[in-house]
Amino acid sequence: MPSQGLPSNYQVVLLDIEGTTTPISFVHDVMFPYVSNNICEFLDKKRDDPNIKPYIADLAKQSKEDAANGVEGVVVIDQDASQEEDVKRRVIKNVLWQMGIDRKIAPLKNFQGLMWKDGFANGELKGL
Repeated sequence: MPSQGLPSNYQVVLLDIEGTTTPISFVHDVMFPYVSNNICEFLDKKRDDPNIKPYIADLAKQSKEDAANGVEGVVVIDQDASQEEDVKRRVIKNVLWQMGIDRKIAPLKNFQGLMWKDGFANGELKGL
């Protein structure tokens, strides 16, 4: 049966996962903890992937803006740090801090989305 009102040349139908295709609890009970529990391994695995660098740069830029604006608790990410492990540690602390205060800003959401995409692609995350 042909769909009514939809163009015949569409390639993607995007649905909001939260409460549409999956219970809202899945996001809070599975997806958020996935980031918290796997961020260290994710950063280790993607260390040399050039696609991750813009996400880290956005988090770093946001952290510096937060510090300049006096945001309490911010963990500044210095990408120029001489120790790669220090950068990784700061990224982890920054992301966990932002998640802990339930921030809804693009650098965090984009980074989480990158991790979720990887998790679904490698089978570690599965929809209900």
